[in-house]
Amino acid sequence: MIDIENKIANDKKRYLDFWERNRNYITNVYIYGAGRMAKPLAMFLKENGVKISAFCVSDKTLNKKEEEEIPIIQIDELNADRDRTLFMLGVNPRLNKEITDTLYKHGYKNIIQSTEYIRYYDKYHYDFYTNPMIEITTKVGCAINCKYCPQDVFIKNYFKIGNEDRYMKFETFKKCIDKTPKNTLIEFAGFSEPFLNDECIHMIEYAKESGRKINLFTTLVGMKKEMLPILEDIEYGEFVLHVPDSDKYANIPVTNEYLDLLDLVMAGKKPSGVPLVDYACSQGKVPENIKEHLGDNVRIFISLLDRAGNLDDQCLFKKRGISGKIGCDISKTINHNVLLPDGRVVVCAQDYGMQHVLGNLREKTYEEIISGKEAKNIISCMDNLADTSILCRNCSLARQV
Repeated sequence: MIDIENKIANDKKRYLDFWERNRNYITNVYIYGAGRMAKPLAMFLKENGVKISAFCVSDKTLNKKEEEEIPIIQIDELNADRDRTLFMLGVNPRLNKEITDTLYKHGYKNIIQSTEYIRYYDKYHYDFYTNPMIEITTKVGCAINCKYCPQDVFIKNYFKIGNEDRYMKFETFKKCIDKTPKNTLIEFAGFSEPFLNDECIHMIEYAKESGRKINLFTTLVGMKKEMLPILEDIEYGEFVLHVPDSDKYANIPVTNEYLDLLDLVMAGKKPSGVPLVDYACSQGKVPENIKEHLGDNVRIFISLLDRAGNLDDQCLFKKRGISGKIGCDISKTINHNVLLPDGRVVVCAQDYGMQHVLGNLREKTYEEIISGKEAKNIISCMDNLADTSILCRNCSLARQV
């Protein structure tokens, strides 16, 4: 914990030191990006007296019009004094080179590249990284059958014993969740659409009543209008919509009923009064009629990963055979896991092939699972410079440390 805090502190100092050295010369400060890394950076800079002219993006049609009262503009619309303009990148570090090259082409040379530590500037993302989290797979076999979701790999490996539960029972959920630490984030996502299980809404209610922080990722398929009062009574860390795409990579039926429900959800508010939906995701270009229903107050992400090698598609972002000592971009340790309907726990949301089953939470304690034989093996292999055996070595979320 001390190590990550020191790194965050040094990263913040990097920005402030640069600003102090150049503040009398720089007249315009832009943040490139408008998403989950850009916003914490902007809030930190504002708190330290740095005025942000705008968020700058490649395609403003996928973004809100503004974020925290800061406008969002498109890079080819910008015509600022090149010499006196500073760009601070608020994006995943793997995009640094691509965006720096884009800015150079537009004549902008004063650039501070991003690091992985920007995402931890706000409390939610810091807690997300350092605290335990467990994703809930409420059903095996997802009717949405997204192109970039390896359902066949998951189903093949899940049904090997012969007596596995296809749907998670509420009692299984309750028993397993009660075993987790109180600061565990409960994320309804996993390997299928949560609301394909009719008991999902009761699981969400129970998670709230037990005092847990909750995230929800949904396509709305299986959700009913009468669930909205329950869903709106929760202060989510993130409420995320997966929306249809023009190529129909996601099998989300766009019916009048779906559009009506989409409108209701987009109009929904959390108890604090902020919009219910934090952002939307898509597997491709979003149809114009869907954009109209989403409106101007939600950002759309299109991020396609190969699920640590569980999908073979040249269009997907991938990494292969990462060498050396490695860590995870989203978790301080291996405690961001996925709970399956029969109680088994796999290491993470990339493990569709169930390569790393940590144990069964119906049968063991959380501590026994998170510090068990398989968990220790993964940690050892992440530290072993010569190891090539674990899923993490092929994961786009892995990084050398």
